[in-house]
Amino acid sequence: MNLDATDIDDLRAFHDRLRKHLVAEARTLFPDRPQGYLQAARTLKNYAANKATAMGLRLAGKIADALRYEAICERLYGQLPDFARW
Repeated sequence: MNLDATDIDDLRAFHDRLRKHLVAEARTLFPDRPQGYLQAARTLKNYAANKATAMGLRLAGKIADALRYEAICERLYGQLPDFARW
């Protein structure tokens, strides 16, 4: 799954699914349940929320604000274990 290639509505839906059903969604994303898979799912949830916010800000012409959220996404991506990266 490449969250950077996902549209804003799908990012929001992904975030909502993980927010409501973290464990079930994490098991779907990582059926082998590698060590740290729940934290990886939390990080992906946060990434999706921040990416959607950044995209919305860019659409609104608020580039400086969008860049701040994109920097958050970069930090979150750096926290992901290899099995959760794209």
